[in-house]
Amino acid sequence: MTTDIEQLTARLDVQDTVSRLFWYVDERSWDQLADVFAEEVLMDYTSLFGGTPELVPGPEQAKRWSEQLGHLLSTQHVVTNVLSHIAGDEATCTANVTAHLRGDTAMGSPLWRNGGTYGLTLRHTDGTWRVSGLRAALRWADGNPGVLNSP
Repeated sequence: MTTDIEQLTARLDVQDTVSRLFWYVDERSWDQLADVFAEEVLMDYTSLFGGTPELVPGPEQAKRWSEQLGHLLSTQHVVTNVLSHIAGDEATCTANVTAHLRGDTAMGSPLWRNGGTYGLTLRHTDGTWRVSGLRAALRWADGNPGVLNSP
């Protein structure tokens, strides 16, 4: 049986992991981002880009985001209302996230903003929490998603 202190500590560690996930993206800390992911991550961005969810090696997902977002002038992810449930070495989280992406594009606005809810699963391995799944549920978007394709 876990104590209240152990449960609180685990919840704070999970929330810290979620914050670090987005912080490392915005700071372009791709190596540190890779360390936040589990060995494999179930990625579901179907509400933004279509397609199907995909199981991706954690380091590969960090590389993909570096290629997709690293060329942008800046990104800022605001994460709020993180709610988590922990059961042993597994955790589920929901969070509201807004993303502000600024690119250098010749066509349209240089800014794309979007917001929604992220569902995350985390696994406690090697003494730390790691993201093992991420599902984005887009609620709104404004601006130019073409900034993702800017040079």
